Amino acid sequence: MYASFKTKQALFLACFARLSEVLAEDPEEDPSTPLVCFLYQCVAANGDPGMSDALKPGLLAVRESLGEARFDALLVEGARALIRR
Repeated sequence: MYASFKTKQALFLACFARLSEVLAEDPEEDPSTPLVCFLYQCVAANGDPGMSDALKPGLLAVRESLGEARFDALLVEGARALIRR
């Protein structure tokens, strides 16, 4: 799959775009553990200056569509799942 993308960053951003679509399809549905872990990783990657310009608008859109409380709850769920690994 990686060979389909020029860079790992391009693959990561494509995965984030798909995550955004999945969360927008049914904001009330509980996403899978891998999805909430990836959402958490996207927020962490937003701290990287090379990723922020590409991620921040999408993260803000996801937070707006889910609502801040739901977005925060999913981040906590992702963090807990990553700690349990």
